[in-house]
Amino acid sequence: MSENCTDWLEELRTPLQIVLEEDLASLSRMNDRRLIQKYNEIKENEEEFQWEFRQECPDTLRDDEPEILRSRFRLARLLIVASFAQDGAEVDHDQIPDGLDDEFAPQAIKAVVDFEQYKQFDNLTEEQINTRIRRMDGEVYELVKNYTNTQLANLDDLLDVPNVQGDVMDQLSNRYDDRLEKIRQGFYTYVEHHGMDHMVSEIEGAIKATAKARSTEAQVQQKLTEQIESLEATVKSGFQQQKRHRHQQLREIETELAASDPDIEELKREIRSVETGPTEAQQDALKELRSTIDETESLKSDLENEIQSLREAKQEATTADTEALSSEVASIVDGQLGTLEEQRSAVTAEIEQLRQERQRLEASSEDLKSRQTELAERVEEIESSVETDTGGLDGESVVTSTIARLLEMDYLGRFEASVHSVPSVRLAEETRSIPDGYWDGRSERRSERPRLQQFLDDDEHAEQYPVNTSARFTIDSSGFMGVGRSPEMIIEAAVCSDLEAHATNGFDASPATLDTLLEYVNRSVYEAEQTDVEVLLGIASPTGWSESVRRQISQNDISRTKYSRRLSIVLIDLQTGELTYDSSDPVASENARLFELPIDQEQQSECEDEILSRFNRTEFGSEGVLLETLVDEAGFTPHIVKRTFNTLANREAYEQKYLDGKLVLFES
Repeated sequence: MSENCTDWLEELRTPLQIVLEEDLASLSRMNDRRLIQKYNEIKENEEEFQWEFRQECPDTLRDDEPEILRSRFRLARLLIVASFAQDGAEVDHDQIPDGLDDEFAPQAIKAVVDFEQYKQFDNLTEEQINTRIRRMDGEVYELVKNYTNTQLANLDDLLDVPNVQGDVMDQLSNRYDDRLEKIRQGFYTYVEHHGMDHMVSEIEGAIKATAKARSTEAQVQQKLTEQIESLEATVKSGFQQQKRHRHQQLREIETELAASDPDIEELKREIRSVETGPTEAQQDALKELRSTIDETESLKSDLENEIQSLREAKQEATTADTEALSSEVASIVDGQLGTLEEQRSAVTAEIEQLRQERQRLEASSEDLKSRQTELAERVEEIESSVETDTGGLDGESVVTSTIARLLEMDYLGRFEASVHSVPSVRLAEETRSIPDGYWDGRSERRSERPRLQQFLDDDEHAEQYPVNTSARFTIDSSGFMGVGRSPEMIIEAAVCSDLEAHATNGFDASPATLDTLLEYVNRSVYEAEQTDVEVLLGIASPTGWSESVRRQISQNDISRTKYSRRLSIVLIDLQTGELTYDSSDPVASENARLFELPIDQEQQSECEDEILSRFNRTEFGSEGVLLETLVDEAGFTPHIVKRTFNTLANREAYEQKYLDGKLVLFES
C-alpha cells in the first residue's frame, strides 16, 4: 500500500513540477490550449489529492506537508493564470480566459508579474549587481529603485488582503527567495554608494508613509463605494418611491380639478389623504444620508492626515544634505501624493453632492405640502362660488405638452445663437475674448429622452413632449500649439419640465420648485468640484419658478456660497422671459445676456389684437377664447398665444383657465 501511495503521489506531482520549473516568460510562450489543459490537469490532481489521496494514504505525508503541497498546486495554477495576463511589466486581465479570471485575486496576479520583471537578477552575482549600481547602469539600477514602489517590498501588507491566499503568497515568496535577497542587497548597495548614513532611515520612512497612504487610499475607496451604494438603495426605496407616489396623487387631483363640475367633496377627501410629511422610511433615508455625510467627512480627514504625512516625509528629505536623497524620496512619494490629492478632491465633491441631496430631500416635503395647500385653496374657491366657478385650474401656471415642447425648442435655438454671436465671456478671474468659429468642436446637446420614454406607453412618441434638452459650450485653455486643451468653464442652458406630469396628464401646472433646482445644481456642483472647472448654468422652466426659489438665487452672495464657488446660476422663466440671478456674482450678471429670451413683440401684438377683436364679437363673450382656436384659425404658434394670454391675464379684465383639456381666456 505504501509503495502504491508513493507512486500515486508522484503521478499527481509530475504536472505540477513541470509548471513550477518554468519561469513566467516561458509559460507565456506556450500554446494557449496547452496551458489551459495543464491548468485543468493540475486542478484535477489537486482535487484528487485533497479528497482521495489524503483519505486513502493518510500517513504518506506528515505534519504540514499536505498543506504545503496543496499550496504548491495553487501556486502552479496562479503562475498559469498570470502567464495569460502578463503584458510586459503590466497586467492585462482581459487576456485571462473565461473560467480562470475569477480564480485568483488581482493583487496575487500582479505580484507574480512583478516578480517576473526582476528575473535578470537570477543570473547576476552580488558583485555584478554592485558594479552596475555604482555605474548607475541601465535597467538593473532602475529596477532597484522601482522595487521600493511595488507591492513586493511590502509582502506583509499583501498578505493582509482578504481575498489573497496567504499560503500561495508564502510559496511564491519562497520560490523567489534568492531573487528577493539579491534585490534587497542591490537596494542597500545603491544606498551605500551615495555615502549617506541616514539615507536608509529617510527612505524607509518615505516607503512606510507611502505604503500606509496606499492602504488608506484603498480603504477610503472601498468604504465610500459601499456607503454610496447602500445610500442609493435606501433613498430609492425609502424616499423616491414615496415621493413619486405622492406626486402622482397630486397630479390626479389636478386632472380632476381641470374638469368641469368636479366632485368637491371627493376632492377634499383625496387632498386630505395625501401625506406630505416624511414617512418612517423617508426619515430613515434622511438619517442614513446625514450619517453618510459624517462618515465621508471622516474619510476625507483620513486622506488629509496621510497627505500631510507624505508631505512631511518629502520635506524632511528636502532639508537633507544631499540632492540625491531629496530626489529619491520625491520619486517614492510624489506619485502617491498626487493620487491622494485627486482622491481628496473626489471625496470633497461627493460630500458637497450629499449635502445638496439632503437639502433636496428636505425641500421635497415642503414642495409637496405647498402644492397640497394650493390645491386645497382652489377647491375652496370653487366651493364658495359655485355659480360663477365650475372648475378648471389657474391657467397662468399651466403649460401643455405641446407648448412646453415648442418653448424648449425655441429657447435653445435662441440660446445657441446668442452664444455663437457673443464677442466675450466673463470668467471668474478675467473676461475672455471669443474669436469667430471658436465654438466649433466645443459644443454639444443632451436630453432626457430615455427618462421620458419610461413614462410613455410603447405606442406613444417622445416627439410630442418636452425632453429636457440642454446645450453646453466649453471654454478651454489650449496647450502648446493647441495640444492638451483643458476645460476652464462650461456654459450650459438646460430646460426643465416635469416629464412625468406631461406623460401622464398632458400638462404641468406647477412652477419649478427648490427640489427641481437642486436636481440640476447637484449635477453641476459635482462636475465642477470633480473637474475643477467653472460652471455657468442657466435653468429654464416653461412653468416659471416659485417665489422661494427666485428669492434664494437672487440673494447677494448667499447663492454662490450656498452651492459652490465654481457654480453660477441664472434662472429663466420661459413664459415671461424674466431672468433671476445673484447680481453680486460677476459671472452670472455679466453673462446674463446669453440667457435672455427675446419676445416677439410684433407677433404678440397681432395675437392680442385678434383676441380682443374676438371678445368684441357676441359669441365669444361668455365662452372665452381657446388657445387651440387661435392656433388653428389665426395661424399663431401655441407659445405666442400662451404668452399673450399671460400678458392679458395680468390685467383685471381677463383670466385664463385650463378646463377640460383646453386653455381658455375669459373676460372677468
